[in-house]
Amino acid sequence: MTDKENGLSTTIAGNIFTFQETSYTLPYFGIETGNLIEPLETKEFIEVAIRKGCRCFEVSLFNGNLEIISQAINDAIDRLNLKRTDIKLIATVEIQTDDVAAAVRRQIEETIDSLHTTFLDVVILRSPYAPGTTDSDTKNKRRRRLAYQELEALFCPFFLFFAVERKIRMFGLCNFEFHHIFEIKSFAKYPPSILQLEIHPHYYREDLIQFALEEKMFVQAKNLLGEFHPNFNNDNTIASVAESKQLTIPQLLTTWIIHCGFGLMLSVTNVEQLSDAIKACSVQLSDIEVNKLCKLNKDVSYCSED
Repeated sequence: MTDKENGLSTTIAGNIFTFQETSYTLPYFGIETGNLIEPLETKEFIEVAIRKGCRCFEVSLFNGNLEIISQAINDAIDRLNLKRTDIKLIATVEIQTDDVAAAVRRQIEETIDSLHTTFLDVVILRSPYAPGTTDSDTKNKRRRRLAYQELEALFCPFFLFFAVERKIRMFGLCNFEFHHIFEIKSFAKYPPSILQLEIHPHYYREDLIQFALEEKMFVQAKNLLGEFHPNFNNDNTIASVAESKQLTIPQLLTTWIIHCGFGLMLSVTNVEQLSDAIKACSVQLSDIEVNKLCKLNKDVSYCSED
């Protein structure tokens, strides 16, 4: 059955990005599930989210809630007469300090097992560094290579679909800088498909974003923590545009991301927040308004603040 036949919303479900090299698709709109921890509430929220058109969920083994998420998604799939392939699952993995390749494989396999599925649509290296290290740690260069090559070993290229392990359909990077991406390109058999970044009007890295787009990477705004930062309330331009559109500031930043052409992974935990985000997606911004917000860049990251 189609979404329309099932009585499901197609407002955001219809916003799909297609990767030219593989013809794989990924919704522009997704939900991070790290804060969904109560089983009954999660089950209700996931079903409502899918009914409202959400088809993409980001999960992590380190959140400790994979069984809860799996049960909620699978129950919703059964109840709404959908298929597993109708839902896109993005999993994040960490680069570990030791036994890097084995650790990446173990994280992926444990995630697949916990979700009671056979594959992951996307796997993201959640940081260019191992936990507790920084870019100055020279060992991270080797760790990145080992981690990325393990992703490639588990990757299912479209032209070898029946010949490999098929655990991963696509993979990408989170908060990787120029030099990290160039480093990956120097040895990669398959380029990354996705780059997740912190993106908001005060941290709009046009050069890195443009580079990613030129490399045919799908850019996703990752976890818009900045949307709740008090500095936005004190920004007259943001406040003025939000007021003119009758939007809250989080809603304005949501529709701004969509108008910029980026994917969006939202940390929403209840139906009210989700409804606000979906409402924002339908609000139109002019090119002048979009550019006005882009020009507010201060090169200030809010996600890194303690």
